[in-house]
Amino acid sequence: MPFAEGTTVPVEKTSMEIERLARKYGAKEYGTGWGAGTASVIFLIKGRRVRFTIELPTPDWARKKFGAADPKKIAAEERRRWRCLLLRIKGKLEAVESGIAEFDEEFLSVIVDQGGQTIWERVRQMQGEGRPMLPPIQP
Repeated sequence: MPFAEGTTVPVEKTSMEIERLARKYGAKEYGTGWGAGTASVIFLIKGRRVRFTIELPTPDWARKKFGAADPKKIAAEERRRWRCLLLRIKGKLEAVESGIAEFDEEFLSVIVDQGGQTIWERVRQMQGEGRPMLPPIQP
């Protein structure tokens, strides 16, 4: 069973929980947004701007998974994905706070660069251009 499957927590409440969490761990700025089939949370913390983006479920997603574009199932999946995002962010912040990881180590992929891209977006772009970040491991 996927994490948070069946949750009834509204997306807005989860977004507020993420905001409170970011503030608790020292975020200086916070925002959310959506568009083009995604939702994002962005905040400034420890001198870094970080952005987490999730894909939102679509009618096409629902048709592939359930055979029909059921709005209730789409809304349920959106709530579930937001709960997963909360868990991801909380885990990273707690790992840093607990000394398990350093901030840049834990957040590297979601740090926003000067051009407005996350490090992961830059790596993915390079891979799409045929420039792999790392060579494959040879057995």
